[in-house]
Amino acid sequence: MKVAEDFARIWMAAELGVPVVKYDDNKKPGMHDLNINYQDGRKGAVEVTTATDGTTLASLKMLEPNVWTPESRLTGNWIVDFVRGQKIPKDFYERLVQLLRAAEGRGYTNAREISRAYAGNLKELSISAIDLLTLDGQGKLMLQFELDLDGMAGCVPGDGDGLLDWFEDWITVPSRADNLAKLAKSGADESHLFLVVPYPSDAPWVVNGSLVQDSPPLPTRPPRLPREITHVWLASSWNTPKGLRWCPRAGWKTFEKTETIADEGQK
Repeated sequence: MKVAEDFARIWMAAELGVPVVKYDDNKKPGMHDLNINYQDGRKGAVEVTTATDGTTLASLKMLEPNVWTPESRLTGNWIVDFVRGQKIPKDFYERLVQLLRAAEGRGYTNAREISRAYAGNLKELSISAIDLLTLDGQGKLMLQFELDLDGMAGCVPGDGDGLLDWFEDWITVPSRADNLAKLAKSGADESHLFLVVPYPSDAPWVVNGSLVQDSPPLPTRPPRLPREITHVWLASSWNTPKGLRWCPRAGWKTFEKTETIADEGQK
């Protein structure tokens, strides 16, 4: 979520041409994530969220610090797929390293051998597959979730209406109530919801397929929004050049995602 908030802040500031700053400092409950400071004194409240289920999001937070960092106890570089939607044990990393050390010691080099030898261990760790990328590597681990083909393949959407239909249903489910409550509490002139669609996500291909295009197709109608939301931003976490935004005055348009956190740090 921190990465999603950082990207949302940078992209919005570049698009709007005004400061977008962090607001939620965790000192009080119910704070929205970002503030937009317009030059005429108006304020915009921004709540940033991601399209992924709670279990997967918690697992992503556990995996992130260990992705592709050198592990001195291993020789090879490994790719590990976890089962999406299942809880990953808190001690998964240490147990995984021990399993891979044992596999290297026995000379196992492919997924079939490892799955046969450690089936019980893999199930306990919610791992669906392990494979060796290179044996003489730096002991690095690529930790990811198994591919969801329903969300990652299909016909390229010709317009953004399928994406909009999905978003309108997605924003009304009970688990989004906290996002809406924070925006309502802000008292700001505008209430922006910024949705980042990562992989893995809850979204079907009609959503992913729209947002990963170089120029996402625009919906043909305005969104039906809860009263707490006045503006909408939609973007894939993939390295794509543009996202989608909607405001009451201008309607749907694309926005640039070219500036990154690394770029900002070089200024």
